[in-house]
Parts: sequence; structure tokens; C-alpha cells
Amino acid sequence: MCHDALTPFWRLLFAVSASATFLLSASQLQGQKLKEFDSRYLQPPRRGPQLRRAEQEVFRLTNEFRKQAGREPLRVEKRLEKAAAYFAAFMARTDKYGHDADGNKPEDRIVACEYEACLTAENIAYAMDSDGFKTDDLARTFFEMWKESPPHRENMLDPDVKEVGIAIGFAPASGRYYAVQDLARPKTATIRFQVTNQTAETLHYRVKSSGHGEPSSDEIELPPRGTMAHTGCRQAKLDWGWTKEDDEAAVQNNQQLVIRKTDKGYEVSKQPLGEK
Repeated sequence: MCHDALTPFWRLLFAVSASATFLLSASQLQGQKLKEFDSRYLQPPRRGPQLRRAEQEVFRLTNEFRKQAGREPLRVEKRLEKAAAYFAAFMARTDKYGHDADGNKPEDRIVACEYEACLTAENIAYAMDSDGFKTDDLARTFFEMWKESPPHRENMLDPDVKEVGIAIGFAPASGRYYAVQDLARPKTATIRFQVTNQTAETLHYRVKSSGHGEPSSDEIELPPRGTMAHTGCRQAKLDWGWTKEDDEAAVQNNQQLVIRKTDKGYEVSKQPLGEK
């Protein structure tokens, strides 16, 4: 995070902050309560930028950025929008800034809005300009700040998030605009796959996440005729232990990988999960 000190002759002031959380457990997040939600702080100042239009432009710019990077587009999700709107309004009302400014973590707010997440990420920022913002300029200011900051950029380009909620609030007391971008992968999109060992030997392999934030798993020991079930929030690859070569195999959701021994060595076939 970086920000400039406010002086009587300020031109532009901003700050950015990012957060990411994986594998949420609802039982760990119970008891969290949101503060007062005052939607008046989601209203633009008189003759100021149109905040709802600015949110839509941030959404458009984010998906355009993802497309350029070969990522799938995000879709707007109402419960994530609600979580983002609550927090943008809270920061605008109190002029408190930070992912835990209301005493909650980003995942707490998302759960409180009844969104069941597999993983979440949150970008926040504030900006103000003594000359005022036009609608598109405000949207691009937030987008560019996040784009130029490595952790925010990673959140926006995360290949495993699928949904987003964006909100911008305005603080009359300070003149700051507060933006919140909540990104998530729903629990319904949890990735499931199995590895089955049909050989007479004990085999070893590792699961490697394709995204940031999750290290490779410890080496897994799979006994003869055994099956190991896996669930996760990120796309993954398997690194087989019987070769030193770079033989990582990409895994699809609801897929079963079956290992057999042939005259030529180990053979891995893929089939839909549940098939014999």
C-alpha cells in the first residue's frame, strides 16, 4: 500500500490494498457481524461522477484485461455486490481504510452476505482529486492503480476466480472515493478428481496448483489398487514420482486418472469420474 500525505494543495491522493483467502470454512467464520449499512454513502456528490456507471466501467475494464491475458471473463454476482457495497459505504461513512477497517476480514463480509466461497480475493482503494473526477476517469483511476500493483493485478487476473462484485462509495467529509472489488470462486465450482492405482506397486505423486497462493502438496503415497480423492479451489497438475522428467499432467474437474503398468512402463488414462 502507498499513499501521499494530504496537504491544503493536494491534487490527487490514492491508496490501494489487496487480500486473498482460499478454502473458506463456514464454521470458522460464524459470529461475524457487519456494521451499519448506510446506502447514502453510495450516492455521488452533486455534479460529481456517476458511481454506478463507474462501477460498470471498472467491471468492463477488468474483463477486457482478463481477455488480453487469456483469462475467462468474470460474471457479476449479487451477493458479492452486496458485500462490496456494504464495505465501500462503511469506509466512506467512517473514512477508515483497510481490509479489516470494520473489524471483519473480507471473507467474513462475503459469508455474512450468504455467499458460499471456495476462494476469495479483495482489492480496495481510495482516491480523490481537488479538480474532481469525470465518471470514466474515476473508473480508470481505480482500475489502473490495481493493474499497476502486483498483488491487485494477480487478483484481477486470477484464472480460478469466476465471479465479482464491485462498489464505489463517496465520503463527503474527506472527498475520498472508496472502491471495493470482491472476487470469488463459488463452492459449487469446487474441483474434484481421483487418482486410481491399478498396479501391484506403491506409487508416489504430487499435486501442483496452477494458481498463486497455494504451494504444492506433500508427496502422496498411493498403495496398490488404491484410489485417492482430491478436492480443491484451483486448477491443478499432477507430477508423477516415477520419472524425473517434466511430466506434469493437467487435471480436469470430475476426472479420474487411472494408472496401469505395461511393457513400456506406466500408463495414465483419463476418464469421467465414476466410470469403471
